[in-house]
Amino acid sequence: MELAPALAEHLRSLRRPGKAILISDFLMAAASYQQGLNLLRAFNLDIAVIQVLTRQEVDPPFSNGSLRVVDSETNAEIGFQWDAAARQDYQAKLAQHNSQIRSFCHQSGIHYSLYVTDRELDDFIFATPARHWAFQIDHGIFKSRGFVRPFGTAAPDNSIPD
Repeated sequence: MELAPALAEHLRSLRRPGKAILISDFLMAAASYQQGLNLLRAFNLDIAVIQVLTRQEVDPPFSNGSLRVVDSETNAEIGFQWDAAARQDYQAKLAQHNSQIRSFCHQSGIHYSLYVTDRELDDFIFATPARHWAFQIDHGIFKSRGFVRPFGTAAPDNSIPD
């Protein structure tokens, strides 16, 4: 899916400038995310980008040998040989891709953060500078009210504000 058309659909209802927080893996061509982010910039939005990757995307757990993988967006099967050199090449290309995203965001005045999902979410949120968020974060309030908890755990009874 192309990013700009998806964003354009949501921007049609925008009435005034504000804050946009875009969460994506950004595993797409540079032209696609740049066009989408430039579209948000054209609407005079204060933009924060959070790139979310799994540990498996950062460091694939494949064993050495022949592999066949399926592209989740096109369903195309791709076969290749996986070994230490392939892992190193993959990680170098991913690092370069992520660096290009970070650089584009920095040059465009867009706040950028990378979140790898094996990190605790509350550690990421509270370690990310407050200027990235549309609100000031009070760590104690969020923790005591149960808003920050491991994914899949139930909220405590007292987590709903009065």
